[in-house]
This record gives sequence, C-alpha cells and structure tokens, in this order.
Amino acid sequence: MIKISMKLRLFFYWLAGTVLAGAVVSVLASCDLSISPERRPHIQDSPPPTKQQPMAKRKIQLLHTLEEQESTIEALAFTPKSNKLISGNRLGKLKIWNLGAGKQERVLESHTKGIKALAISADGKTLVTSDGMTAKVWNLETGKLQQSFQVGMPVQISADAKVLVSGWLEGRVRIWDVQTGKVVGIIASNSPLAISADGKFIVSGDSDNSTTLWNVRDKKSIRFLEKFSGGVYILSPDGQTLVSSSDEGKVKIWNLSTGKVERILKAGIPLAVSPDGLTLATAFGTSIQLWNLVSGELLACLDSSHSVTKATFSADGKLLANAVASALEATNVQQEAIQVWQVIP
Repeated sequence: MIKISMKLRLFFYWLAGTVLAGAVVSVLASCDLSISPERRPHIQDSPPPTKQQPMAKRKIQLLHTLEEQESTIEALAFTPKSNKLISGNRLGKLKIWNLGAGKQERVLESHTKGIKALAISADGKTLVTSDGMTAKVWNLETGKLQQSFQVGMPVQISADAKVLVSGWLEGRVRIWDVQTGKVVGIIASNSPLAISADGKFIVSGDSDNSTTLWNVRDKKSIRFLEKFSGGVYILSPDGQTLVSSSDEGKVKIWNLSTGKVERILKAGIPLAVSPDGLTLATAFGTSIQLWNLVSGELLACLDSSHSVTKATFSADGKLLANAVASALEATNVQQEAIQVWQVIP
C-alpha cells in the first residue's frame, strides 16, 4: 500500500476545492444577467434552433420557507389551484402545506418506505403516490385511502395522475391505469425514465444505455435515441423534448422529432419543466437557474443558500417550489426545507 504524507493529502484537498470553486464560479458567472449573452461563458455548446421564441427575463421573489425537519424530501407537487403543496419524504410521510398561511395543514402516514413519486389529478381531488413497491390513490379532500396496488421500481406518474409506469423484475416496463389499478400494457424495456404530463409518451432506458421514446396508447416505439448515460430525465408536456443530465455535469436538450441533441447547457442538474413547456429549471449546488427551453437563453438565477434537491412548477407556471438540504454544523444532522418562489414575467 502506498503511503501518502499529510502535506500531500492537504495539497490534494486544496486542489479539489480549487477545481470545485472554479466550477461554481463558471456556472454562477453565467447567472449574471447583467452580462450580455455573447459574453456569458459556457451557456451553449451547440447552436440554437432555427425557431426561437424570445422571452423576457424573469424576476423571482421568495414567498415561503416551509420547514420539513424530519427527513429528506423525495417528491413535490402543487394542487391545480396552486393554493397547496404536497411533499413526500424518505420516511413515507405525505405532508400537505397551506400556501396561504405558509404552514403545514395535514400529515398522512402513507407508506412504509420513502415516497418516490406523487401526482395530483386536474380537479385536485385525487392524489397518487408510490414508494416504488406500492402505489396508493387518495381522496385529497378527506385524506382517505381509496385503493392501493403493487408496482415495481423505478416508478413514474403522469402529472394528470392518470397513468403510472413502473419497472419490473423480468425487465419489462408495465403501464398502469391509476383509476382501476390494472396493468393496461407492457413494454419490452428495462426501466421507465420519464413520462409526459398527459401520460401519452414515456422514455425508457436499458442496460446498454440505449434510450427509447414510446407511444403509451399503442405500446410501440417511436424513436431510438443515441446511447448515453444520465441520472435525471424530464419529458416536456407535449412529449417532443427530452431534458437529461449527463456524467459531465451538463444538461442536454433533445429534439425527439429528430432524436438529436439540440443544445447542451452547462447548468448542473435539470429539476423541472414548466407546464407550458417553455421554461426549464436547473440547479448547481445552491444556485437555481431558469432557462428558455426553446432558445437556451438564461432567464433568471437565484441563490437558495442551500443544496437544491427537487423542484416543481405550479400549473400556471407562476410558482416554483424546491426542496433544499443543509448540514447543521453543531449536530451534523441534515435539515430539510421547502422554498416557494413567485416567478414574475
């Protein structure tokens, strides 16, 4: 075994810190909206598409900081009227937050494992949750469980809470009708990576890093994408654009009509796409960026002061909620919270 002197170890620590700091400065430099687009470093690696949709810069205002204090937040969703926010944590608890009062309204002891996904129906009456083993359908008004059924991992739920897709042991993706709790289709792929808001399209991945776009209705593949590896995948509401993370710390924007990468943003991790499909939220450390998904233009940047883990837009796109985590120095215990921002055009 090679022994490394303490001085050499300290040098490596200093070098790693310097590189990380440089990466943070590079990303945050592109967040300075006072810098002209041509001078902002590393926003785009590929040319913009021929069709561009100019958008005004966004102003962001913090409305609430909701203290979770119990466990890591795994999933978030606004109710359709944007007056409430639902969070699911790693302990399997669902928390309903009243945004008018900025307080917790109710807690549902919903799962024995961490909640991986949740969605709310368009009428705001039904909540669907899953821990990757069991899916549950709730009456959101009464908090009563209506039904549950066994699923697999990983799991994705459409934003309208009508379709659920899950992996399974035999290497197949199962498509579920949430209302009946029945399997309505099977796709020959290993893992569901993303689902469109209306549940009409899914993106799946296989062990060889191949990625496929599927039509949920006829269970047929629409397009095969080039092989790539990533950890986070988001489908635009219309199913025409895929946003993915990459091993290089970049965000790739895919045009699913052509199956090609249209743009690469050096923006960290993708968090959410707005319901109108025009705005992308990304995170790098404590920084959150909002991008024009069509042109790649940076619209806004904010510092959450803590590490950002999850995020979601409200139905009208006027609110953005994100989960943050910070380590308390005295106890070294991770503290969770939810920040709710108003996005002003």
